[in-house]
Amino acid sequence: MNRPAAGNDFLDPILAREKQFPDGLFGACHDGEGWTELTLGAFMRRARCFSRLLREHGLRAGDVMLIVLPHGLDAQAAFIGAMLLGAVPSFMPYPNFKQNEALYWRQHRIVFRHIDPRVILTYAELLAAVGEAVVESRAEIVGAAEVESMAPLEVAPPPGDAVALLQHSSGTTGLKKGVQLGYAAIAAQLAAYADALDFASGASPRIASWLPLYHDMGLITSFLMPLWLGIPVVRGQKKWGSGTARHEAGFRRIGKGLTADTGVFCASESEGAGRVVLPENMRARGWCVDGR
Repeated sequence: MNRPAAGNDFLDPILAREKQFPDGLFGACHDGEGWTELTLGAFMRRARCFSRLLREHGLRAGDVMLIVLPHGLDAQAAFIGAMLLGAVPSFMPYPNFKQNEALYWRQHRIVFRHIDPRVILTYAELLAAVGEAVVESRAEIVGAAEVESMAPLEVAPPPGDAVALLQHSSGTTGLKKGVQLGYAAIAAQLAAYADALDFASGASPRIASWLPLYHDMGLITSFLMPLWLGIPVVRGQKKWGSGTARHEAGFRRIGKGLTADTGVFCASESEGAGRVVLPENMRARGWCVDGR
């Protein structure tokens, strides 16, 4: 007799919180010019729009989907949208000034061939280049902008024993190496991490981060853990500096030996000599995720 699959330890709490607190703050992202804030309900609606987009391009349960996007709200929504379909999302770095472009494409042609994803989601300026990199692959190349014409797709979450995501090593010393992670394992790690950081002791905690989402620490501490716990995230596009803002917001660091309180962190150097005024909803004690 087949036993029914257990509930989904990662997605079920998020869906329950969305139902109970749809107007709760998901987070705020600073793009160098200004803030974009999003409620949990709006974020999940965006995720379901990506579910429909990805479904229309052939993504099904168990398929691998790569995300090659800047680290904004849409990258995160697409990740959850793929999970809701039962697919296996994975963040990939996008070309930027920190990487040699020729080396980037040489390595990722091999990576794409090795992973053999069903879908690669990217931005308009990269569609042609990604297409050339997977010319021998079955991958469907999808522009993220297509989501604007999509309506949310309501689907039941995948079973708790499904593969949740594919996470890769950095590839600094060789080809990226991927590992599949299940939902139960992820939830157990998030619970242990939250206990170690003593999140329960804080009043209205916030997390601030500049880390890329394809980075192990960025993925867990700056996206999956706060989403699972219902903690809003302030995200910047570049590394943050310390200083003084008109509205105080202290952040304790999460990272390598980071224990001291740090004062105020700012998302961009475009305002006030490196200082950005935090959105009203983000002015609270919290934690700063820093890779140092």
